[in-house]
Amino acid sequence: EELNSDGKVISRTETGEQTHSHKVDGKTVTETRTFTYKYDADWNLIEGVEKRSDGVTVEYGANWEIKGQSVSVAGLTALTDKQLEDVPTPLKAAKGDTFSTVNDFGGGNSQTQFFDSTGKILGYMDTWSDGKGGGGSSFMDGEWNFLGSSWSDQFGSGENIRIDTFDSSGNLTGYTEKGTNTWKNDQNKEETRSFEFNFNAAGEMTGGTETHPDGRIVTLGPNWEVKGEKMSISGLS
Repeated sequence: EELNSDGKVISRTETGEQTHSHKVDGKTVTETRTFTYKYDADWNLIEGVEKRSDGVTVEYGANWEIKGQSVSVAGLTALTDKQLEDVPTPLKAAKGDTFSTVNDFGGGNSQTQFFDSTGKILGYMDTWSDGKGGGGSSFMDGEWNFLGSSWSDQFGSGENIRIDTFDSSGNLTGYTEKGTNTWKNDQNKEETRSFEFNFNAAGEMTGGTETHPDGRIVTLGPNWEVKGEKMSISGLS
């Protein structure tokens, strides 16, 4: 404890270590976390640091705001150009090598972390399996903001991405979600629907379009209101 001249507590520092174990594909995996937290007299966090056994260091500011995360790249091998082919651009280092670590949860489910040569976390990829030959992946940036996903199973497949827009001060002003869904109809022929939806910073839908397999293009307004439809004549004679 840190005391002022009157002997009153002005801050407290807590340090410790926590360990827990769990099973992955029948094997016991043990994870350890060490921490140092500094609180004010009312136990409100002022700052802190966590170090995990997966190599991640998390720095906290006031009220548990994450100020930064980093990973030690010591002993790791950089991803090759071939390995980077299927990695979204935001998860690749802007300069230098890109590294990754994988946390395997078993059953075809895992989480991959991507980071640059300084240890800065660029983002995450969650991969899942339904155990029936289907599965998919979701991508997030270093602050866990959704970037996109893809999936496939016996019924079809799909993918989508999110594109954020910001003002000159770096504040989020809105975002666009684009994607496609493909499936087989009752005649065993593939059909595809594509979409582009726009949202404001509060997540409210402001407009967009849907293109259906029959060529219909549906225009949407705010709150998903249908504003109109038209047919594409592409490929017609």
